[in-house]
Amino acid sequence: MPAPKPRIARNTVVIVHNGGSTTYKPGDLMPPIVDLDHIPDDGPVFKGTDVPQAYLFKYLDEVHNLHAFLSDFPQVSKEQAVAAIRERVNADITIHSDRRRVSGTPVFKGTRVPVSSLFNYLSYGYTLEYFLDNFPSVEREQAVKTLALARHLMESVAYEAAAR
Repeated sequence: MPAPKPRIARNTVVIVHNGGSTTYKPGDLMPPIVDLDHIPDDGPVFKGTDVPQAYLFKYLDEVHNLHAFLSDFPQVSKEQAVAAIRERVNADITIHSDRRRVSGTPVFKGTRVPVSSLFNYLSYGYTLEYFLDNFPSVEREQAVKTLALARHLMESVAYEAAAR
């Protein structure tokens, strides 16, 4: 299992945890941003590396930052990471579109609820709970997964644009 490259504090950093706090001064080695000890490393790896793709998604879930992952694993290119994000979005899709159902409007799989309804509710300030109460055929996992995939997709588009 590859280890992320050592992180070195550039400024004084204080990390607060259950047992108090730890201070790192410039030049001190710091712990990794993400604990990768419990991530299985037997899944797909990035081509030409020994870095599991699961590491990328752990970083995105915990740090919400592709740059942190790319900094800790420089052997993975930005293009490879963006492609992995897109592949995951397509594999985990919780949305269905069929011209014979709701005129082809994208809906949550197994329902007739348009996905746009979720985003409309949230944009109007309603909570996810309120949306789920009003659309009981949509499972919480579907809604949460859809939001996570939307976030990953938006991030991949932003990273692609920054690469140009």
